[in-house]
Amino acid sequence: MSYIKGTILAAIALIAVFSTASLYGSLQMFSDIQADPRQSSIERVAELRILQGYPDGTFRANLTVNEEEFERTLDRLAVACPDIKKPDFSVKSPKEAVTRVRAVVAIMRGAADATAVDSIAEPAQFLSCFSDYREIPAWAVKYVAFAVDRGYMQVESKFRPSDHITRSELAGILARCLSPVASTKTVVETVTVTAVAGVTNIGGDVTGLIVDCRGLGLKRCMSPSIVSENGERVYPDPKNLPSINYIETHGLASYVSDIANAKRLGSTPLEVKAVRVEGVAHQIAVISDSDRELIVSENRKSKFLAKYNVTFLIDPK
Repeated sequence: MSYIKGTILAAIALIAVFSTASLYGSLQMFSDIQADPRQSSIERVAELRILQGYPDGTFRANLTVNEEEFERTLDRLAVACPDIKKPDFSVKSPKEAVTRVRAVVAIMRGAADATAVDSIAEPAQFLSCFSDYREIPAWAVKYVAFAVDRGYMQVESKFRPSDHITRSELAGILARCLSPVASTKTVVETVTVTAVAGVTNIGGDVTGLIVDCRGLGLKRCMSPSIVSENGERVYPDPKNLPSINYIETHGLASYVSDIANAKRLGSTPLEVKAVRVEGVAHQIAVISDSDRELIVSENRKSKFLAKYNVTFLIDPK
């Protein structure tokens, strides 16, 4: 970790001894969630880039989630938690809000064992806590019962199956699907090197970019690309390409399996996590739209992309 110096190293040493709870409590990730009852869940899923905030530093917990956003969330959940498979989710109307019952069923189809769900003989005994449980459609009752029985859902007076799920409600369900150990590891790594889900990096202008592509199958390439989920190019800038000699000698980015070996980051790099990999040669890293906004914003200040200070974190060979 030679690129982290002085006071940053001291701060990391202190952070390492804190519990996960104190880490979550000490990091103000979003400006508008302090009164939200699911604040810790929101912060937890944001740490893993499963749900992210907006470039203005807000989370907007009460906004509903449309089908397009929900599908992307399922993609990120599967990346962050390999034990959870991405369920088939059919996007029929991308901008239409997802109902609570549809969201719960989709998540449970990825997180739950199908045999365990099928083994629920009398769903009503788990659902009677909801005064409107009879409104839950037949195709969903076992999944909802499983979610209640296993603690994926908090018991409320009503289930409200036809209501549109909010970002806060979705964060609460997703957070309960996560492994505490995996989440803690990610928090420490993120705090160590850079920004926390949209918060500016530790100290000073950004000097380089780390794109975490572990588990996604990114392949080494002399001409890699970074694009956002909506297809906007982030790197490289076609108007600012180095010479052919530079590309042949150095490449447009470096690839490391241990961030301590990175040479093109400077003292205060920014880290983002890719949501998937695309391209015939698996050379394109796709990042969230929110992370794109963050990179663009920071790059305006310090022009680190113009210096080709980009590193991909990949799996060991």
